[in-house]
Amino acid sequence: MQKTSQTGEDWSDIITPDILSDISLYVTGSRKNDFEWIEDRGINPDGSGPKHNVGQCTVLDFDGVRHYLTLGKPSNDGRNSYFQSIPAAFRRLINDPHPQKIFHFYALPNAEPTDEPYEEIRTQYHTYIFRLLLTIGWRVNWSSFRGEEPQPISSFHELIQSRDSLERRNNNSTYGYIEQEEDGNTFHLFAKTYGASKYESFLLALAALNIDQSTRIALHSLEEGQLSELPSWCLDHLQEVGEGRFETDALGIGMDENRPLEPIFPPPLRSYRHRQQLRMWSGPEKCVFCEQDNPNMIHAAHLLEVKVLKTRAIEGDDELNLQLIAQAIDGANGLWACHDHHRDFDHNRLSIRLDGAIVVNPDIGQREVARILRSLTTGNLSDIFTLPDVGRRISNYLHERHQIALENGIDIRKWIEAPA
Repeated sequence: MQKTSQTGEDWSDIITPDILSDISLYVTGSRKNDFEWIEDRGINPDGSGPKHNVGQCTVLDFDGVRHYLTLGKPSNDGRNSYFQSIPAAFRRLINDPHPQKIFHFYALPNAEPTDEPYEEIRTQYHTYIFRLLLTIGWRVNWSSFRGEEPQPISSFHELIQSRDSLERRNNNSTYGYIEQEEDGNTFHLFAKTYGASKYESFLLALAALNIDQSTRIALHSLEEGQLSELPSWCLDHLQEVGEGRFETDALGIGMDENRPLEPIFPPPLRSYRHRQQLRMWSGPEKCVFCEQDNPNMIHAAHLLEVKVLKTRAIEGDDELNLQLIAQAIDGANGLWACHDHHRDFDHNRLSIRLDGAIVVNPDIGQREVARILRSLTTGNLSDIFTLPDVGRRISNYLHERHQIALENGIDIRKWIEAPA
């Protein structure tokens, strides 16, 4: 193990003989070890590279296998700081040509003796990250501080649900859903690829690849400024692990005020950005008509339809076309709807009045009217029009939808109102 950190911290002040014995016992089943502090060689197996410790990492060779252990130090520097060494340490493993390698996250106890040496890492966030590491196939010394063994994350829904449960007030930055297609399923993962979040997004993508090896993984990068994708080594590793199942793109359209919209004709009006923006105001996927909440079954239904916006595009009118893009991806121009209710909504069998009442078109016949009414779990959505920031925009989009319907001889004012 390299003795000094990049900041000059001396690891020999932290790694006591007892800790070394515990690490050896954890990996080999024996406390006996032949340990060496490295001060005059680089981190690479051939002695090249930085001479300071990259990734808070110690390397242990045992029985033909090379174990890379990144060491987590309890601190008060924020929850992400505890795991920030993982990417650098794992990159060292990737670059090592050794044929048999295993990666570990090893939690160190508090430096000062206490009754609870691992108290600072018993939070819900730490538990989530440890489960994420196990899902990837990495190892952690969980039993040292929790006793019971955790379970890897077993489904895409659980992957996103476990992340969402951490911060209900800010749970929109990372999410995903399954898209079922004729040639197989794709799990769409939306995640930040900038700042401290980028490596957590890397872990999420790795875990997703491991959850179901028959499903494609599409990582949609939520950008900020000029930061649009994961580091190249992360993408290369995801491609290698995915064996053709991994793809990535950047959701540049309308991400933030630092990245201006680009004039394109015809404007790209169908974008995953709409789903992400809808989730910003409405929260996790749940059909507004029947409360179906399986993300795989929920669509982001436009109020002012994309097919209408397309007819308004004019070649050469960049200002207009950019406005159309903004309307197409605006989260206020949408609501969550299950497959059946989305179809009924788009085919003018089902709608919402501006007072929030859900109404059904009587012209579709009594049997169809009865079917739709039975499927509803609510008769009024007036609350959405009072939402701060988006309520007025929702009302405006819906009003414009009604006007277009009226021009085509469809007057929802005469439709059947669903029971409240």
